[in-house]
Parts: sequence; structure tokens; C-alpha cells
Amino acid sequence: MKKLTFTFILIIYSIAIFGQHKFTQKLANLAQITFPDTPKAIKLITGSQYQLETDSITYIIRAEKISLGPRYRFVRDIADTVYNNVAKDWVSKANGVLIYKRKALVDGWKGFEFSYKKKFAFGPEYRYYQALYLNDSLIICSMWCNDSLKKDNKDIKAFFSSFKVTLSDDDVRQDNSSEIARELGQMIGKLIAYGLMILIVVLLGLGVVFVIKKLVYK
Repeated sequence: MKKLTFTFILIIYSIAIFGQHKFTQKLANLAQITFPDTPKAIKLITGSQYQLETDSITYIIRAEKISLGPRYRFVRDIADTVYNNVAKDWVSKANGVLIYKRKALVDGWKGFEFSYKKKFAFGPEYRYYQALYLNDSLIICSMWCNDSLKKDNKDIKAFFSSFKVTLSDDDVRQDNSSEIARELGQMIGKLIAYGLMILIVVLLGLGVVFVIKKLVYK
């Protein structure tokens, strides 16, 4: 009986262990990241989010298109501005206490890391973020847990370092060039349209004057 019970426990334990498998989640055609297990998909208005909750850590990644305000349209090196605004807004909305924020390389690209502590009735929650702005999109990897973790924590390193940009280097943009080009294109288009309208009015006016002169001096 004891042998049978031990065998049953061993089978259940094996199922639990082997039932967990790493899952590589793709983010459109931008990037990918590896979760400890299969995450849940959450649809956003301007992008997507994937989330996995374990007993001790919640793993999250989200990617969404962002629209910059008018005052940022002609700021070419926009990444730093985006990162600082994100850290400030997210900490503020969570009523959190900032632990750190710093520049960081994310898969070799100019990224950003920040962390803050959020207080709950059951105790504090520590949230760690890694952000990357590219091609008018913001990708944020995050880990939420009840314990304060060091930078070299194996769970943080495993999750954050598994993030990979899948675009070719030539296709990656981290500046505001597309926004600038779009704005300039719209401005040039408007100027051409207004110029044509003025030209048409002038030509019509000259035509009317010409006809009147012909009638008067006929």
C-alpha cells in the first residue's frame, strides 16, 4: 500500500513538473520573449499584452503603438523622452515609490529599466520593468512579486534576457524620423493644395479681366 501511494505521488509530481514548459511568445513582427509557461493573451486597443501568473511572480509583456503629442513631433531622439514619461506616469498612476530608473541595453538596443514599490493591505509589491521604444511602438516587459529582488536575480535575468528583437537591424527605428516625415509630408501637401487654389483663383481673375477688356475695347 505504501509503495502504491509513493508511486501515485511520484506520478502526480512528475505531471506537475513536466506540465510546465517554456513558451516563446511572439509580438507581431517586432520581437519575442520566453515565458516559464504559456501566458494568457489580453487584447489592448492599440496593441496586445501577454501575462502569466505563478505562485510568486507575475510575468507580463505588452506592445502597443504610441502617438506622441504635438510638442514631440520634431524631437528626433525621442526614445529618452518616451522612457522618462513612461516611468513617471506608471509610478504616479500606481501611487508607487520609485526604487530606480536607468538606461539599459535591451537586446543591444537603447532601452530603459525602472522599478517601484506599490503598497497593498497585505503588504508591498515590487514591480520591475524593462522598456524598449522602436518603430513607433513601446514594448514593456515586467515582473511583479512580493519580494524585493536584486538585479542579478535568476528569474529577472532569465525573463528579461530572453527578450529578442526579431526585426532586422536595418528595419529598426528608435528616433522620430517617421513622425517627422509624416508631418513634413502633410505640411508640403497642404502648401501645394493652397498654392494650387491661389493659382486657380488668380488665373480665373486674370481670365475675367481679359474678357472684360475684350468686351470694353471691342
